[in-house]
Amino acid sequence: MATEETPFANRFFEEMRRLMETTFNIDDLKTLCSDRTINYENISGDNLRAKVRGILDEFRRTRPLAELVDYCRRERPNENWPEPPHGAKVANALSVLTEMVAEDVALREAVNLFKNTFAGANSRIETVNFHKRLHDQLHILQVKCYDPLVSELKRVQDFKGVHESILQYVDHFRKIVDTIKTIVSEFTTEPYDSRWITKLTQAQVLMTIASQPDSFDLVEIRKAAQDTNNILSFHPTKINIQLMGAVYQLNLQRLKDAMTNVAQQFSRFNLDQQKVEEFKSGIASLDSLNKRLIKLTDEHNLWQDADRILRRVDEQMEKDISELERSWADLQPQIEDICRESEEEWAVRLLMQSKKLDKALTADPKDPKVIRDLFDSYRQQAIQRFFNVDTSLLSLCSELGEMGQRLTPLLEKM
Repeated sequence: MATEETPFANRFFEEMRRLMETTFNIDDLKTLCSDRTINYENISGDNLRAKVRGILDEFRRTRPLAELVDYCRRERPNENWPEPPHGAKVANALSVLTEMVAEDVALREAVNLFKNTFAGANSRIETVNFHKRLHDQLHILQVKCYDPLVSELKRVQDFKGVHESILQYVDHFRKIVDTIKTIVSEFTTEPYDSRWITKLTQAQVLMTIASQPDSFDLVEIRKAAQDTNNILSFHPTKINIQLMGAVYQLNLQRLKDAMTNVAQQFSRFNLDQQKVEEFKSGIASLDSLNKRLIKLTDEHNLWQDADRILRRVDEQMEKDISELERSWADLQPQIEDICRESEEEWAVRLLMQSKKLDKALTADPKDPKVIRDLFDSYRQQAIQRFFNVDTSLLSLCSELGEMGQRLTPLLEKM
């Protein structure tokens, strides 16, 4: 039942260690061990920190992680205890079966159904991760490189005023392109049309050449920026469509149903109730992953649509505000609908900014400078939320990938 060393597992244990060291004392740890039938004297170490690490090692090797978290939540309900890695919970649940499968035909058939379902899901998890990682890199290119570069280019006209900051953006651009190439080279599940990456590389190389001191050329840098924008205007949406298709084909519900089918065989066995509960916890984890995935992908889709309008408006704002005036009737309700689904601070702030911008657009007379400033803040807040959703979805996709890595060797033994 040992938990593998993965980024999610490492973060989980590090956070548990920190919280247990700050909220429990030695007597609390003795009580924990007594309640969970652990011999406290066998836990190595002679101080609080060492004992906490020893208890965590015990759970890491032999016990369900959810058991420890549930105990800590009951004893210290005011602390924000982390969720155990979903992949570990599902893997722990399936480990219950290893000794029973060989002895029971009906159970073996149920497990084989799960194995076949998982094999199909695992290849789709790889596809989801691939498209999500590509989309994430383009979003980073947009937020961390292209947007600040264009903002810089709007304000200066000479080599001296812009050169140092442009070199930073150019270096960031190169690293992003290298990362994209690596992502594509590692994806072998299906063929991928990477012609757009060649165009992005050409834009990056042009910007690199034009930013050198001996060949500095603002005109060429702006051309490279426009070529980059052409890619950013089209390919994130295209990749998003591919990503959503892979997500919906993933169908974690089918995987959960196959696992539930296995659990229905348990009534014929005299099983330890703790193991049964552990298996149910694994099913619940799959259900939780599925719900989180659907929620994040739905919001990601909405932001992708809104981002397309925001980009179109932003491209025209330097000339006049007419594109914003034409688009506002569609853009405002679209983003406000997203905000109303959340009680978080970002949503409240964005709704407030929306009202300010709406008031400025309906004023008589209109002040274009005020409108531009309000829109810039509005767009930056929207982009930041889109970026955060992107990051959360990437993290979830990585967690799905870790689950696949855990389950593959386990299922091969069954």
